[in-house]
Amino acid sequence: MSSDTIYSRCSCIVCKKECSTLGIASHFRSLHINHPPCSCIICKKEYTSETISNHYTNSHSERIIIHESKKRDDYYKSPISCKHCNTVIHYDRRQYTFCNSSCAAKYNNSKKDWSNIKTGPPKKIKEPKPVNPYPFSKLINCTCKHCGLKWLHRSCVWYCKEHQTLYSHSGRAKFWFTFNVFDYPSLFDLSLITQFGFRNSQTNSNGITRDHRVSVNHAIKNDYDPYYIKHPLNCELMPFNENNSKKTSSSISYEELVRLIDEYDSKR
Repeated sequence: MSSDTIYSRCSCIVCKKECSTLGIASHFRSLHINHPPCSCIICKKEYTSETISNHYTNSHSERIIIHESKKRDDYYKSPISCKHCNTVIHYDRRQYTFCNSSCAAKYNNSKKDWSNIKTGPPKKIKEPKPVNPYPFSKLINCTCKHCGLKWLHRSCVWYCKEHQTLYSHSGRAKFWFTFNVFDYPSLFDLSLITQFGFRNSQTNSNGITRDHRVSVNHAIKNDYDPYYIKHPLNCELMPFNENNSKKTSSSISYEELVRLIDEYDSKR
């Protein structure tokens, strides 16, 4: 059974459209409260603000173009000129007094009494830096981190010529670990490697690394025996961030390390 047979019909007091008494309230609320009626300027018919644009497009598009073209022609018969440069203002900007924001700023600034306007604190004049008469004589005080020797150099250098090879790549290489941790399961907690994996700068930045308990820096400075420094007992597995925070410090003394290694080797 249709709704027309149950509910009587009535007309909307605004648009006169017939609706059932069940739907008249929602019709009025959606079309005439949220979207108040407005009249077409050409045919004077009433439409909602939601549908008026479709009405213009479907019914009066040609007339609107002709009407807009006539308005444009009438405007250029007596156009508005820019107050500052006297250039004819374009039809699309006819509601403005100036042709652009630059002209507006220049015109308005020219009318201001700048003697009574504070423009902020005066700019401090920076004194020019004194010119060095000897531009190639800049020297830096350098101190060798190994022996404490002081000298002058044109750039910052950390070690003197006598000791700089000790801290070079080849000098440090003799203290690097050369063993495989998996060959010493009794000395290392290999579950850390299974859990976190070895460090990879691209894919695992905080992975497990091998740290020197007695640091390489201390070994070079004190001329320790490389055999003990690269021994598995001087190695400790730890995450990279923890290893990096140690810098060049040692977690065990060299004497203690030598004692542990000697005891370890005597039992093998």
